[in-house]
Amino acid sequence: MAAYTREQLEHSKPLDLNLTVAIDEGSINKVVNEVYSQLSLEPHNKNKALNNLKCIILNLVNNYEEDKFLFTAIHLNEKKYIADRYNKNKISKAITKLPEKLEQSGYIYFHKGIRYPNYSRISRLLPLPKLLQLVKDKGVNPDLITHRPDTETVVCQKKIKIRGKKNKIKEDIPYQDNEETRSFRKLMVDYNNLLNETHIDVLNQPREGIKFGKSKSPVKVNQNKKFMRRIFSNKDFSEGGRIYGGFWQQLNSEWRSRIMIDSYPTTEVDYSGLGIQTIYDKYEIPKFKGDAYDLEPIGWDYGNYDKEELRPLLKYALMIMLNSSNYGESLYAIREKLQEEDDLFLPIGVSLQDIIEAFTKRHEPISQYFYKSMGGIQYRLDSEICAKIISYFL
Repeated sequence: MAAYTREQLEHSKPLDLNLTVAIDEGSINKVVNEVYSQLSLEPHNKNKALNNLKCIILNLVNNYEEDKFLFTAIHLNEKKYIADRYNKNKISKAITKLPEKLEQSGYIYFHKGIRYPNYSRISRLLPLPKLLQLVKDKGVNPDLITHRPDTETVVCQKKIKIRGKKNKIKEDIPYQDNEETRSFRKLMVDYNNLLNETHIDVLNQPREGIKFGKSKSPVKVNQNKKFMRRIFSNKDFSEGGRIYGGFWQQLNSEWRSRIMIDSYPTTEVDYSGLGIQTIYDKYEIPKFKGDAYDLEPIGWDYGNYDKEELRPLLKYALMIMLNSSNYGESLYAIREKLQEEDDLFLPIGVSLQDIIEAFTKRHEPISQYFYKSMGGIQYRLDSEICAKIISYFL
């Protein structure tokens, strides 16, 4: 069996408990039934076993369609599978027994999770040719895999530090509904219904999907990948709230300019400096003059390059400086972005520290809010703007 590197195993998506097939559910059920017949399961509830098995297979096929080396990350902790708002398929704890049985029957590659003092990782799955051929023979169309219509659209999450990993992972947390959350949900349901009736396409897209920059896998245009959720980062809904889920959100500016809605071309309006303006507005601080990302007002010498070349880096820097808890963390994160993103420009002979210092000076009135993990508050403000725009068009 192939051995995968740590980096390859990190290329994964968590098991989605709310997947289904838009139409022709009979095809996937044939796959599930045949696989089930080949598994040697201990005494169990057959209907629950089929339901759990279907969840795993849908995730494997869906992720493989996106990228054949995209792992499905699955918890083997039974406590992770409870009946709550985030588990509409009612996946049970018995799902934790299936990966080993699927591996023994030759359907999947199963890399069991590990827990060391300085590093941990939950289990990883990949489909093997035996399963993929069965899916093909039974006529399952991966493009029809989507979210259940009743999937929860208002999500609260918390960040959890995982040993040995630089970034925290996000985990859904329960909450009590109130008038506000019900209004959030109604908007999202209405928005998803509108998206279901709308054809969103990208002009001149490659058959294999849209790939750009250093992205590991292409973005595939799919009318069943338009389900949107509003995700908050605390229980009182005071932070976060941005709306995620559409395939178009993964595109860069060049490809977004080719988006077609019901065969009509679109225009993307860029409100310059909106993100930073929300912080000035929230604390009723007089706004800066001119371009938020122009350092010339504080005496910056652009030399032989144009200020527009520096703008993408400054946008990322602002986002990171507001999200991070200290200067060192911020500097490290910005350096990582420079390595990952092709469109970020750092002038030769100019240090990142100098640019951050200049940007801080440019926005000295709000510099007290840098390195204070303020990003969630800013996202909450701009998410309300987004929600009001969506509401206007519904």
